[in-house]
Amino acid sequence: MSAQGRGALRAGFDFYATPEWAVRAILPFVQEELGEGLVLEPAAGDGAILRVLLDDGLAPQRLRAVELRADGVARVQEVLGVPCQRADFLAWLPQFAPRLIITNPPFKLAFEFAQRAASLVRPDGAVALLVRLGWLSSQRRAPWLRAHPADVFVLPRRPSFTPDGRSDAADYCWWVFRPARAHRPGSWRIL
Repeated sequence: MSAQGRGALRAGFDFYATPEWAVRAILPFVQEELGEGLVLEPAAGDGAILRVLLDDGLAPQRLRAVELRADGVARVQEVLGVPCQRADFLAWLPQFAPRLIITNPPFKLAFEFAQRAASLVRPDGAVALLVRLGWLSSQRRAPWLRAHPADVFVLPRRPSFTPDGRSDAADYCWWVFRPARAHRPGSWRIL
């Protein structure tokens, strides 16, 4: 997801690779969910998030991925060895309930990804979405976000989602929802 170059043409499929440091920033806060069960990346892209999880020792057998682009599916499966289905996550019918769903969703579909992920994750699991900080302030999303209180982990600097390394024009956070803790208010933390 990228706010860089407002008004410019967006990348195909709204694909913007997730910086490694941004993934590493959230991992200490989802360790419980990484400890057991399956982990799903529903917008796998080129496998940036999966690569960090593999580098941190998560076995490929514990990972699953969904990707709309054929070249992304091939890369995730052939290069990373992670099972990946070519599908639209919003219409995909999984054969399992993941313990953790972690992704950098397409910007235009971030809310739909949040809703879908929250409906699929195990009750003792978590959903971690990398979203613009401004995504949290929306009249349309407000009722749903109130009903799904989450912990918000604000990135300390703006990420670059492009090969040229320029910073994005927006601030970002990880939105982490845990169904088992939905009865309590969410928290904020600067990473």
